[in-house]
Amino acid sequence: MPDLALVHIYPDNITPEFVRQEVAAGRAIIPANINHPESEPMIIGRNFLVKVNANIGNSSVTSSIEEEVEKLIWSTRWGADTVMDLSTGRYIHETREWIIRNSPVPIGTVPIYQALEKVNGICRKISLGKCSVILY
Repeated sequence: MPDLALVHIYPDNITPEFVRQEVAAGRAIIPANINHPESEPMIIGRNFLVKVNANIGNSSVTSSIEEEVEKLIWSTRWGADTVMDLSTGRYIHETREWIIRNSPVPIGTVPIYQALEKVNGICRKISLGKCSVILY
């Protein structure tokens, strides 16, 4: 669990002990991945402020890594607390890496899209090995 001292952007009645209780009870999460140190601390749960999510992502017919990073920047500038990368086009891994490395907020993904890219869209070629590499 991240350092709860960092979660102090809430009113005084939201104490570190309350945060711990909510997380332990399964009513809240603190999205934090040691592989993504760019993310700023936050908490998501029913007893905390509402969060805004933005969906971005490339497709097989449009967009580039630069455009996706620009969408990310604008999304967070306009108040998105989280961003979902729904990329389905080529270079999913590279696009996702650039998005993650430029994001101050948690990024959600759809790993099966990347697995399908690796097997040229042929579902029966997806193996557990391919999926486990994607789920990092």
